[in-house]
Amino acid sequence: MTLDEVQPQVESAADGAAGHDIAVLADHSAAIEVYVGVALDDDAELIATIARLHATSTWTVGICNGVEWLGKAGVIAGREVTTNWAARDKVAGYGATVNKNRYHRDGKLITGAGVSASIDAGLFLAGLLAGEDLARTIQLGIEYYPAPPFGNGTPDDAAPQAQAIIRQVEATGPQRIRSMKPPV
Repeated sequence: MTLDEVQPQVESAADGAAGHDIAVLADHSAAIEVYVGVALDDDAELIATIARLHATSTWTVGICNGVEWLGKAGVIAGREVTTNWAARDKVAGYGATVNKNRYHRDGKLITGAGVSASIDAGLFLAGLLAGEDLARTIQLGIEYYPAPPFGNGTPDDAAPQAQAIIRQVEATGPQRIRSMKPPV
């Protein structure tokens, strides 16, 4: 596949489109809630839309806490996924087997761990869709060659104190974000 053959089209779930080639779910929904003024945690319409989009998509991609939304929609039960390390137990509660990989494919479902792993998952999907040569070209174009300055390794290898801080942020972040006012 060449660049001339790639024709991305983006539609919002709110557009009511019947199907999509790729449905992508990322999170953090609390940030969205601040701007739209609607609590999304138990939004039955949103959850039904996610299930509908997954049912008609060629690929469904969940990144970070977006994998939780796939769980709420019944998409990941009986599947193997990855997600943000602090959300593994919650995601497993939706009936999924959770691994510790940066990205994972189970059929048409591709999941990514934390936010930075979305690049890995995206490059993996680009390789599936258009071949390794184009995926490598994209990787070059975005200058993706991770070299974190502090080299923590995996989240599981991080210091317990750092893990505790992140777990606290994950647990209280949505409430803190909801209490904010959007800029005018």
